[in-house]
Formats: sequence, C-alpha cells, structure tokens
Amino acid sequence: MKILFYYRGAESFAIEHISSVLKEAGHTTELIFDPGFDDTFFFKSRLFNFLNVREKLLGQARHFSPDLLAFSSTTNLYPYVKDMAYFLKKELNIPAIIGGIHANVLPEYVLGEQCFDMLCMGEGEYAMLELADKMEQGKDFSKIKNLWIKRGDKINRNPERPLIQNLDMLPFADKDMFYKKGAFYKSFQISSSRGCPYRCTYCVNNFYFNKYGKGFLRRRGVEGLINELRVHKKKYNPEFIDFQDDIFAVSTEWLEEFSHKYRTEIGVKFHVNMHPAMANKRIARLLKEAGCVGVCMGIQSGSESLRCNLLKRNETNLQIREAARLFKEAGLNLITEFIFGLPGESPEQAWESVLFNDQIKPYASSAFVFYPFPGTELADYSKVNGFLGDAEIKQLNAGMGSYYTTLFLKNTDKNFFINLSYLLSLYVKMPQFVKKDYFKKVCQRKTSFLHKIIGIAVIPLRNPFLFREKLLNYLRMLWVYLRR
Repeated sequence: MKILFYYRGAESFAIEHISSVLKEAGHTTELIFDPGFDDTFFFKSRLFNFLNVREKLLGQARHFSPDLLAFSSTTNLYPYVKDMAYFLKKELNIPAIIGGIHANVLPEYVLGEQCFDMLCMGEGEYAMLELADKMEQGKDFSKIKNLWIKRGDKINRNPERPLIQNLDMLPFADKDMFYKKGAFYKSFQISSSRGCPYRCTYCVNNFYFNKYGKGFLRRRGVEGLINELRVHKKKYNPEFIDFQDDIFAVSTEWLEEFSHKYRTEIGVKFHVNMHPAMANKRIARLLKEAGCVGVCMGIQSGSESLRCNLLKRNETNLQIREAARLFKEAGLNLITEFIFGLPGESPEQAWESVLFNDQIKPYASSAFVFYPFPGTELADYSKVNGFLGDAEIKQLNAGMGSYYTTLFLKNTDKNFFINLSYLLSLYVKMPQFVKKDYFKKVCQRKTSFLHKIIGIAVIPLRNPFLFREKLLNYLRMLWVYLRR
C-alpha cells in the first residue's frame, strides 16, 4: 500500500510517527512538501510564485502513484491543506483522509468538503495502519475506530480507541521524509511527551484536555528518548535540538535521569518550553547541567486578574518573577511570551504586560494577538459574549489569518494591541528613555505600514534560537527545492 502525505512549512510529528508505523508494517510512504515561502504567517509574499510549487508537487505525486492521500492540519494551515487536497484529488482521483487538530475540532465542517473522504479523530498511528492493511487486502474499512468515513451524504462516525499510553512502544519518528525535503538542517525538533497538564483556555490543548482528561498527558521514558536522540544525532549531526513539549519538565525525577544521560550521551545544546509554576532551583540547575541554553516561558498577560480569571492561569506575578529569576541565575536565556487583544482586555491591562515584562528583564520576548482557536473555551467565551460575530466565526473555521497578525475580536483598541504584538520584542532591547517617552505613543497610533515593516524587521529578536533555526531551514528548503 502506498500512502502519500502532504505538509507545509515545517516538520510534522504526527506524519513522522504515522509514517514510521506504516513502514514498519511493510507499507510505502512518501511526502510532498510545500516550503510555504509565500506565507510565513508573519507576512505574505508573491515573490515566490515563480516556483510553481503546486505543479511541481503534482509531478512528484504522479511519480509516486499513491493509493491514498493523507493530510494533517493545524487551523492556520487548513486553507493550504484544503486547497492542495482539492487539487490532488482532482488530478489523482484516489481516496483522501485528513487528521490533526482542525479536523478533530470541526469534523462535520471539514468532512463537508468534497476533497476529503475520511477523517481521523484522535491519534492516527494505529488507525492509519488498520486502514492501510484493509485497503491493501480489499476488505471493508468502514468500522475502523478513530475514523469517520463518508459514504455519499452519510458519515459513519466510529468510536475512538484509547490514547497510546506507552509512547516508547512506537518506532522512532521517520524524520528522513522531512530531512530530504530540506525541512530541517543544523537542528531538529522532537518531543518527549504528548499532552499538557494545564487547561489554559486559549490553547488547543484545552480542547484535548476537556476531551481526554488527565490521561491526555503522557511522557516517554528517558532511555527510549535517549536511544532515539542517539540515532538522530548520528544521522543528522545537529548543532541544536528544539524540544517541542508544551511543558518540558513536569517531573523532577524524570529530569534528573534525563539531565545525566543527555549530557553524557548526546551533549547537544537544546531549548525547551517551561511553565512558571514548574520552576524551582533544582529544575533550573538540571536543565543547565544537561546543556539547555534557552527556556521559553509563556506568561500571556501581566494582569494577574485577567490571567487567572480569563485564561485559567493561576500563578501569581510573584511566582512568575521568581521563576524568571531562577532560570536566569542558572545561566539560561529566558524568552517570555505574551498575548495581546484578549476578550475584554483594556489598553491599561495590555500595558501592564509591557511593564511587567520590563521588570522581568528577559533575554528576548515574543508577542502574539489573540486568535480564538475553534474548540477552545476562550473561543466559545468570545462568541457568547459578543466579541465574535458570524462573519468572524466563518473565517476562523476556514483557518484564515494567523496569531501573529490577525485580531478577529470586535474591539476599538485593535491598533494598540496589534502594534504591541509587533513591537514588544524591540521594546526589550530599547534604552530606557525611549521606553518611557516614546514607545507607548508609537503603539497608540493607527497601525501603519511602518509598524508592520518594523515588526517584520525585528522578528529575529522574538526568539533568537528559533529564528536561526527557521532561517537555516528556509534556506535549505529553498536549496533542496530548486535542485529537484
């Protein structure tokens, strides 16, 4: 059985793991990869239209001659995934399946598109394996757990199988399929867990936590993780590893074992995401000893009441300041993250975030505008309380815009919030007299072309580690693409 995956712009852990399970069972997989040069979600550009990406990908698809098309999609990727699904479906005339968060949150909506015949709910590894086996054998596949199967106007909605609790039973991720497309170069991404222990109302994990409960969070054993890292290190020789766990260290005992084995057996610099409530002196020390160079810590709002009541983030400003101090004293570069334009947020509360961040004095800061991801509690809150109308909900369901540039909420202070998201990373590096006398005035002006240009120019300041990673990846993607 030959399964062709499509993805865009970066690695997909879901596709890598599904591919490895399929290959282990004797199936053949391939990836057509769109570098996504035309839309980085920070800005769009027509300069790369000359690359004729769709036609080139179609040629690769025809050469592979697949039996099944497979797509995975986040919300903001959905417009591109849907467009490519229609294009390939028309040209190849074979079944197509979609999975990922957007399909899970809006299954009826997504399956309403004629380009998709099936939809995978939950984790896809063993549902896809069962589907491939049955399709290859010519057997009925209408009752496979996790799959919704469309038959004419009817949809067969099968129940879900339990989540995979032992992540170490899975074969190592099939990173080769993305590496040979140029999706990573001097660094790669990996995750040591699935899920998150928190229920932040703005995050897509909020949807999964409400669906699966505490069993949603699962962590790999240290030995299995180190074994996989050892394989990838030998194959790709990375200078840097980006751990994409939502929260990296949720167990001090796990981190103790990891720190020793990673330092002695892998020894590559790495970056992690951390929650302020998880910070203590021992964890900060263990991260540093393992070789961690940067910690990204989501704060989201400097207003304690807004953060607690609206976002369900119960840590105090005092806890956050202490977490920041511990990470910095351990010698870790701290990157903070904030969201502007939350439902009901006032300009004064947004400015609290700016001042609070200034007290913390991070190495760098990233900022976003609030994007009401479908399925999250805060999206529902925004609908019920009149911050979103039917037109905005329609655009969100279609995956339009991005959390870098698009503020959908009805708010008279949009310009201020958008300008803060563009310029906060620059504020961190400004001299004090500019911060005091000019920055707020600049942000209060109507969003202009100049604001956007400065926002694009200071992208490297948002997260220097990940910017370098992304830049090298984009350059390699372009080089590999032009050679093919």
